[in-house]
Amino acid sequence: MSGEIQLSGIVIHGDGLGKTYGYPTANIDCVPPADLTDGIYAASIMLGNDRLRGLVIIGDRNRLHPGDKKVELHILNFTSDLYGKILSAELVQKIRPFMKFSTTLELIRQIEKDCREAEKILVK
Repeated sequence: MSGEIQLSGIVIHGDGLGKTYGYPTANIDCVPPADLTDGIYAASIMLGNDRLRGLVIIGDRNRLHPGDKKVELHILNFTSDLYGKILSAELVQKIRPFMKFSTTLELIRQIEKDCREAEKILVK
């Protein structure tokens, strides 16, 4: 997969939940390819001339509009404001499918695992 799929878009406002969980995400205005499966991907992310490591999250925007996909990026060890900036992500490897969680704690624990897995993949 490495380098085969790239997503790019301007950072738009989301619901801010990632930030409250300690894992802020940048929602980008981007329609993913129809054949790209929902999931969590390790990704190389470009912000201007800076190459950063992170995750790309692709999944349904909400339960009321199934099939309406959203694209969110979490940049590892990064906390600056990105609203209005253009981000590009090169998907390197799928980590897992998109999942729903019963509790916030389950979600946070899984995000921690995803970040560790992305670090392992992206240091290669």
